[in-house]
Amino acid sequence: MALVEECDNYPFDKFTQERVAGVPEQKGPGDCGVYCLKYIECHATGDDFSASSLCNKNVKAIRSRYACDIFKETDCKGPRIRDWDGLDPFDGRC
Repeated sequence: MALVEECDNYPFDKFTQERVAGVPEQKGPGDCGVYCLKYIECHATGDDFSASSLCNKNVKAIRSRYACDIFKETDCKGPRIRDWDGLDPFDGRC
């Protein structure tokens, strides 16, 4: 996305992609976020994408660990008054 006057600065080159062999793949629906976060984490820390540690059998535990980490880091306690009546998925911004 660019302003019309800036389009010349952004050529329409094709994207490239590379498939790395041996990287675990998501099999279950709804696990893509866990896999993405784990890939980012492994890449940032220099760890290997091990099929023994990142597999469908461990996704639930990894998801729980991420949820606990987020809860701890944000000191999340939730709203004081839990009034969610009328709240829609778009938070009223359709």
